[in-house]
Amino acid sequence: MARGTCHNREKMSKEWFHFVILLHTFLQNFSLTSAIESHNQAFIQTDNHLTYIGDGRDFNGIPVEVIPGEPINLISRIEQENKDIFKSNTVKFEPSWLDFQQQPVGMPIMQQVLVQNTDTKNNLHLLSISGSTVHFHCSFFQEKMVPPGGNTTFDVVFLARQEGNVENTLYIHTSHGSFTFHVFGVGIPNPYRLRPYLGAKVPLNSSYSPLIKIHNPHGSTLQILEMFASEGDLHLELPTGDLDAPKNLWEIPPYETKAVMKANFVGRVVNNHTAFIRIKTNQEQRSHLLILPVEVEVSSSPGIYSPSEMIDFGIMRTLDDPATVQLKLMNTGSKPMHIVSVSVSPPNDAINIEFRPTKLQPDIVRHTTIAHVTFKASKALHPKQMLGKIIVKSKNGEQKIIIPYQATVYHGSLAYNANNTHFFSARDRWNYTRFMTFTNTFNFTVVVYNVSIPSLVKQYFSILNFTKPVSIESRQTLTAFLLKFHPNDTQLHFTTYLTLYTNASQFVIPIVVYNGLLQVIPHRPEKYKGQFDFGTMGMSETRCMTFTLRNDNPVDVKVRINASAEVHIGEITPDMNGTTVTFLGMEKGNGTMLTREHNTSDVDYNWLKISPYHFAVFSVNLTAPDYEGIFASDMLITTQFEDIWIPVTLRTSDGSLNTIPEKLIFERVFPGKNPYKVLQIYSSFRDFMEVTSVSFQPSDTRFYFEPPNNERILLEPFKNNIVGNIYFDSKRECKEDCYVGLQTNTPAGQQWLSGLGLDKEVADTDQYLFTRLQQKWDKLEKSEQNTANVTIEIDTSEVRGFLFSAQSHLHWPSLFRKQKIKFPLTQIGNTSVSDFIVENPGNVPVLIQILPLSLYPNPQTIIELLSQRYDLLDLEQYNPNPQNPVPGFRKHIESTLGVKPHKHSITTVLQPGVKVKVRVGFQPRDDISRTSLILIRNNLTIIDAIVVQGQGGRGK
Repeated sequence: MARGTCHNREKMSKEWFHFVILLHTFLQNFSLTSAIESHNQAFIQTDNHLTYIGDGRDFNGIPVEVIPGEPINLISRIEQENKDIFKSNTVKFEPSWLDFQQQPVGMPIMQQVLVQNTDTKNNLHLLSISGSTVHFHCSFFQEKMVPPGGNTTFDVVFLARQEGNVENTLYIHTSHGSFTFHVFGVGIPNPYRLRPYLGAKVPLNSSYSPLIKIHNPHGSTLQILEMFASEGDLHLELPTGDLDAPKNLWEIPPYETKAVMKANFVGRVVNNHTAFIRIKTNQEQRSHLLILPVEVEVSSSPGIYSPSEMIDFGIMRTLDDPATVQLKLMNTGSKPMHIVSVSVSPPNDAINIEFRPTKLQPDIVRHTTIAHVTFKASKALHPKQMLGKIIVKSKNGEQKIIIPYQATVYHGSLAYNANNTHFFSARDRWNYTRFMTFTNTFNFTVVVYNVSIPSLVKQYFSILNFTKPVSIESRQTLTAFLLKFHPNDTQLHFTTYLTLYTNASQFVIPIVVYNGLLQVIPHRPEKYKGQFDFGTMGMSETRCMTFTLRNDNPVDVKVRINASAEVHIGEITPDMNGTTVTFLGMEKGNGTMLTREHNTSDVDYNWLKISPYHFAVFSVNLTAPDYEGIFASDMLITTQFEDIWIPVTLRTSDGSLNTIPEKLIFERVFPGKNPYKVLQIYSSFRDFMEVTSVSFQPSDTRFYFEPPNNERILLEPFKNNIVGNIYFDSKRECKEDCYVGLQTNTPAGQQWLSGLGLDKEVADTDQYLFTRLQQKWDKLEKSEQNTANVTIEIDTSEVRGFLFSAQSHLHWPSLFRKQKIKFPLTQIGNTSVSDFIVENPGNVPVLIQILPLSLYPNPQTIIELLSQRYDLLDLEQYNPNPQNPVPGFRKHIESTLGVKPHKHSITTVLQPGVKVKVRVGFQPRDDISRTSLILIRNNLTIIDAIVVQGQGGRGK
């Protein structure tokens, strides 16, 4: 069985042994040579020579040869070899160069080179072969000494480690001189979707454990026969960690991908380790070996480490949903590490990083998620966008880690007619059979090897005429199978899916079974389900009630309303004539309330079409009769699928209710400021009423009602009655993730607090936090969600559905009352003084730090020049008065929050509603007009600023 041969090295094939013998020979002997250290280099040994191929630091680019036991002068040897190259024409190579053409990554190919000694008198001694490449490998010479006119051979193996062109030069060192031999190759994607595992770095005594997944590109089952590794510290384990595996673990069905093994490397020795994983399958041929290089650096240095050497988003199609991967790190140091930035290089629109500055605690066992990296295939329009680097930086540049990422994006899809997957479930049971025809828009053949539907819906659907597998060539249109709908019930309504298993991953095709019925959703609580109850109304009072018709069907539903916009009333009573229904608008989604005002002037009321998966909002406008009584009627809504009858009821009484004011408006609010309005109601009804409920339509947690006390709320006739307070608190929706406001006890807040000392990283932190908040605010503005509208509905013991409106306007707050200070013309050398007010406009404390721009780290040079003329005159260096409160402000921050603010800044906590007057001085040194900024760092908006302008003058 496969598991029995997992580590069986006795069964290595000749090809595998031939390929790795060079590496094993080196590993056994290199420990005796202390002159050269290994670090991701290539070594080739023949005869008694050990050639070290460096990274470009060798003398004149010529490989250095070390001959054990024979002292030599390296410099003179290299100079002599330089003279010998190309000097002799007594050696001939056949072929004269090698081109391996296109070869899959991880699948080596070997070619033989013939060496001929054309000298008629002298023997040819073959000394060594060297070269600075990890893609090409050479064998020993078959014969070390070639007689005059004789020949011998050696083998060259091309093992592509990456996609793209590879070319290099091999140096053949002989007794007749040194000769160059050029080799070429092109790495292409591995058909089994395997890749080398290169660049991993792990701390000492920890492990690196990549999961090995293999894709079967063949039309028959791929059987993994055995897997083994060439390095003692690299062990192969089952993906589950079990000792035994089921028989089918290493059986991969056609075109499927399966995890077959986990490689586990344990870093016991500080060094750079290289190993190979050999995979043997039942499809193996001489030209189809599977060999995966594994390179791991083991380090004893404390710092941050990643468990993965690469972020691989796998295979994606253009229309796929974005793929998100957690970025995890480990801190092996003794102190917490402040992670200040996670960025992508080069910039890539297809990559989105969700990150906030955080503190990575020391932990040598567990990894911590610090960011989420998302790849959007729809934005990857260029091959360069499919790979790059994620760069993680810590505070003050102490640590930096670079993690490559890659994605494989297939541009195209399997296009089909969506109407073929929509099935109408009528009043009678009808059977349908649909041709499932697909057009392949990929640039390669798509093989459909299986089709499935969920077991719960097999009673309704069957797949017919599917013959495995079905191949659809590029740009070809083909019917793959038939889909039969055979319902066992009527008027079904549900959504399911059909899954296509292909060599281009899985395709999920939605299937919709619909009945054409609309959902009627009133916007106020129903006293009786399915009934529009207007409650008690004043005589001749006009009132409206809004409701929604939601179309959850994949087809248009037509709603009939007559041309005069009068509602169809069955058994109409004369007293309710003139009741109308008005169309307010239609939007996409499963909502109930409109998000904006719509233009409905050109609406055709004869047949109003509600689009698939849209909702339409209507208003029933009713004027009560001019006498007291109880009234009832029916409203009729007609569609092509059904007739909807809705009872309409009301009661009239002499009187009315009115709010004071008529509309509640909350201006200039933001998270951290929760204003309230006192709600008063005037009642002209003759009887006392008790308020039974106050509700908001649509439901919006930001609006809420608080009664004045726990007693009953009574409305006294002919009097302004205080019902309670209506509040608006936007933080109830956004919680701790609002467009303004930063809690100092969060990781991001701690990072911001550490910037009070104005270290060099403060600009990066402020920029990230400010940009993040601004993006949230911009998103609110663009989506027009910066204005909130609700209808407040009050029910009493007598009147139901008394409605009035409330509105709130969100804005971006500022701590300054004025945005600009302009100093008068000031004589050079003199000082002009002005002041400004800093005010906390919210209901929670705000920590502020005021400083001139010249004190802020890393401003542009020109801004530094402009800002040199302004000073904060309340600093102790300008105001040494013992009564100056500024030093005490800083000491309070240091004692309570544990951070030391910069001594040339003004730092304090502003309590809600508190104002602080700050003086600023202008001392010109020339007569040039100057403009600069006074900054205020704060945990509300992160950065705020006031413009200061001044000009010096010369006295006459």
